[in-house]
Amino acid sequence: MKLKKVEIIKYRNFENIIINFEESKFPNVFTIASKNGGGKSTLLQFIFIRNTNK
Repeated sequence: MKLKKVEIIKYRNFENIIINFEESKFPNVFTIASKNGGGKSTLLQFIFIRNTNK
């Protein structure tokens, strides 16, 4: 399964967020980067929780 889009209505410090993972030269690889406290781990937790509850 490929992740194409993440839509977060309200989860922890995220609210009304849509992230599109568009096709690129390397469609099986994407990076998540930000400063400390930017929400990288929270985003990954959200993705994991949503995919295990289906």
